[in-house]
Amino acid sequence: MYARITTTQIKLDKLGEVQKMIDDYLEPLLKGVKGFKNALWLIDRKTGKALTISVYETQADMMKLESSEKYLEALDEGQFPAWEIEAISKYQEALRKFEKFFTKSPSRETFEVIKQI
Repeated sequence: MYARITTTQIKLDKLGEVQKMIDDYLEPLLKGVKGFKNALWLIDRKTGKALTISVYETQADMMKLESSEKYLEALDEGQFPAWEIEAISKYQEALRKFEKFFTKSPSRETFEVIKQI
């Protein structure tokens, strides 16, 4: 399994809107992506620092949610089933909607999960 940790700063006065977007958009979309296992969204209510930890079955599953040029080319070449392309495209669209809540651009790190309890 692989985990992606995303760190950012959010506007604390918008936390309710962020939570609603997670519930209404991200949760259903992520559940539609093959290989997605689970995710945690964490917030420091004093500083606005936010962490997301998302876990995927394989590194390839995790990379499907990337917006890199290489990934987008794979979509164009039909390397994913139509239902999955739709879920992934909607996920990218939802992430763009989150940008208005950030006070700092997100940074990402990838880790291999060696043990889950």
